[in-house]
Amino acid sequence: MYRLYIILDFAILKFILFMRFNCICGIMRIAFAADVHGNETTWRKFINVHKYIKGINVLIMGGDLTGKMLVPIFKQSDGSYFCRFNVDYHIKSERELNDLCNTIRFSGGYPYVTTEEEWKSLTHEDRDRIMEEQMRETLSRWIRMADENVPKDIQIIMNPGNDDSPVVDEVIRESDRIIYPLDKVVRLDDHHELISCEYVNPTPWKTPRELPEDELLKLLESKLNGVSVDMDHLICNFHAPPYNSGLDNAPELDKDFRPKHGVKGISIVPVGSKAVRTFIEKYQPKLGLHGHIHESSAARKIGKTLCVNPGSGYMEGTLRLYVIDVEKDRIKDHWRITG
Repeated sequence: MYRLYIILDFAILKFILFMRFNCICGIMRIAFAADVHGNETTWRKFINVHKYIKGINVLIMGGDLTGKMLVPIFKQSDGSYFCRFNVDYHIKSERELNDLCNTIRFSGGYPYVTTEEEWKSLTHEDRDRIMEEQMRETLSRWIRMADENVPKDIQIIMNPGNDDSPVVDEVIRESDRIIYPLDKVVRLDDHHELISCEYVNPTPWKTPRELPEDELLKLLESKLNGVSVDMDHLICNFHAPPYNSGLDNAPELDKDFRPKHGVKGISIVPVGSKAVRTFIEKYQPKLGLHGHIHESSAARKIGKTLCVNPGSGYMEGTLRLYVIDVEKDRIKDHWRITG
């Protein structure tokens, strides 16, 4: 009997030591994702990832948080509802209406209950205002969900990306739980600091946060003001991936934004930022965290710098995420999670 107790006690001790291993060995475990684009399924997976990957110290959501479509649900004169979202929905009960709203949210859209007459009367500016209201409400709710689900000893860092409107900055800044990293140097642990930038090089879609390459480089270098660690201990959360890095491959588009085709099929070209590439080659930070190009999930070395882009599967509600184990003097390990 005593031997059994000793064995059980030893097993418990091993478990405790295992759970505290990262702290004892000075490992900081970062979980990084980007480009959820309003998909609530993907967001829910992100804020619950610590339940499946033990030892996470820092959660970083690196931009493009909001959705791209406002979906009207038309209330009919008989009290029912109609919505065209991929297929036609004819809704008769409040429960069905709630289910439809969730279907839209879980696909990256914003449901808006209205009438056909009101919808037709809305100006472009009216619809933009409603869209921003939906963004604010959704993001505020997401932050409350994160506060409720993520242990307090895990840092949560979240910033807008090039597709996001200024309302995103306002909502994140209002939170006491989420760190807004764009206006500061963030201390991650005793050895490492983080700088962040949401701007990208020019795109065909002329998104809200784009800069010419020369201006973008100046902005990136200005982020070094206030950094107190050397480059071997600096982590860069730059939404744009470095040019021609393997993290920035996307279909080449023609003047009508359609993919170009060549002998081998769709033409694939690098579309990342030359400014980000120049910054990384010049300063050689320890780690680069990037997003923006959904179809180019990869990890690559540029000199001494490990750069990762988890990619995005938001349209299917898939979470793509990199886990990086960072020690004081090296990156111990990194791997990609998809689910």
